[in-house]
This record gives sequence, structure tokens and C-alpha cells, in this order.
Amino acid sequence: MYTKITVLLLALVALSLAESAIFVQDPTITNRKIDSSAVGDLLCHVSQVDALHPDVARMNFAHRPQGTPPAATALLVLDGVDGDEASVMPFAHADGVQAITIEGEDVHSDGIAQLASMLTGERPSAHGVPAREWKEARRERSEPVRAYSSAGQPLKASFADVVAQQGIHGLSPLIVSVSADGQLADALAPRHDFALELENSFAYGWADESNAFWARHGANTGALLTRDDVMAAVRGGELVVPTGMSVQLSGDASIVTVSGGPDGRTLSASFDLSQEEEFLFVAELLAMAALPSVVRAHSERDAAAVHVVAVGVSSVQHLRD
Repeated sequence: MYTKITVLLLALVALSLAESAIFVQDPTITNRKIDSSAVGDLLCHVSQVDALHPDVARMNFAHRPQGTPPAATALLVLDGVDGDEASVMPFAHADGVQAITIEGEDVHSDGIAQLASMLTGERPSAHGVPAREWKEARRERSEPVRAYSSAGQPLKASFADVVAQQGIHGLSPLIVSVSADGQLADALAPRHDFALELENSFAYGWADESNAFWARHGANTGALLTRDDVMAAVRGGELVVPTGMSVQLSGDASIVTVSGGPDGRTLSASFDLSQEEEFLFVAELLAMAALPSVVRAHSERDAAAVHVVAVGVSSVQHLRD
């Protein structure tokens, strides 16, 4: 599946939040280590959009000759997966992908605050998202503020906001983010004030009440992928795995077993789709595979814009727990 996305899109960035590392498919990147404050600028560099911090030389990336920007940037965020674990995944071995160690990140209570710092290049005191939720000191009896709710919007621009502002140049970028963790999907999308002005900004998080990846804000309403869609895709053999691995289903398709492995190694894992955490892991993988076709169709209409597909894999930590 990761390989499928790498093939269909022209730029791939995978970001691991635990013991952070970033995997980049870009021949102009020669850095082997970067500061966490430079991650957003690195994403802008790979996507060939305006710099996140044009007036501050936080990181000198190699000069890029004027060329055609990628049709789309695929941003894969792995919550609860460290750099060493990510290094054995198929995307890490795709053509032209290199690993970069991220240094200097703040220690946060969860991945949401850490991701906000990376995507904005700012500390929590500046970007305004100190945790997944927090209490305001001046309002001790109030309800906690949730990150990326209407009251918890970040104060600083992120990578997605920079891409959204291509509209200033008359372009129409497509920005799609999806995660079973709705707050993670929001963190990967433009801020609400930008998203509401865009016709092509979509953020999808898993909604229990609708049993689907449901639009959280932006121009779109409705589902990207429902529970029935996920089960139909599994039964139809649409779960794509890396070369050398195979998928087996139980008779009622409630148990999915993935086995095999690269370089002669044998790996095997089974997922019980009647268990919500395991179902959501498979659902995130299928949502990831569904997005490139959306980008390709849109790119045919507006080839000049850089499009972004961002997938937040949030279910790995729950499987471990």
C-alpha cells in the first residue's frame, strides 16, 4: 500500500512522531539531520511552494533548479511509530527515499502538540496548541479546550496553510487529510478560516455516530469511506500489501491475516475486524489507498497547483495497548 502511494504520487514524505524521523523522496535534500522547527519548511521545499518562514534562515536546503513541481505531495504521519520501526516499512525503501533524523523537538504529552510544532515550526507557546486538550488558567471552571476545535485553532500558519494560499496566485490546490483520529486529520489540514474559503479542502476523521470517515470541516460534507465500504473492500481483495506479502481472509472475512515479507523474512499478523482498534487500522490503510485517484482526477483539471494528500495513521499505538 505504501508502495502504491509512492508510485502514484511524485513526492512522498513520511513523518514518525515517536523518536522522530522523516523519510523524504526528493533528490535535492542532502541533510541527514534537521531541527524540528525546520520540518514545515522542508515540506514546503519538497512541494515547491512558498517557504513557511521566508524571512528566517532556519535551515539551508540545497538550491533547487527551476522545474515542474510535483503533481502532489503525499504526507504520511505515523503516530506511535519511532524512526527505527518506520525504517523497515516499504515506503522507506522506495526509489529515492532517504531518512532524516529530527532533532531538538520539545517533549509533549501527545503527538498532536508535537505535530503542531513540526508543521508550524513554532513552539507551543507561539502556535497555541500545547496538548490534545487543555484548561485555560484564566477560566478555571470552564470546559477543557480541545486542540483544533473552534476555540483551539492554532495561532500560526502550518505547511497546509501555505499550500492553501496558492489560491492567491489563482491556483486551486486540493488538500485532503484523513485519520481515524479526527484531531490528527485537523492538524494536517488548513486552519478553519482558510478551509472555509477553499472549495477543495477536505478533512476526514472517523465518526462513530456515522460509522464512516466523515468530513470535519471545509467545503465538503459527507463520508469518504463507510464501515460497509471497508468491509466490502476487504472481501473484494482491495487491501494492498507490499510485494512479497499476501492476504488471507477467514470464511466470514472478519479476520484478516497478512503474511510473508521482504528479503526472505517471514512476518505474520492477524486483525480481527470485530475489534474496533483493529478495524480502524485496516480502515486507515484502505483510506490511504483510496486517495491518490482523487488527486489524479483533480490534477487533470488544475495541473499548475500542488496538491497534498495527508494520512495520519493513529491506530498503531492502540493496537499495542
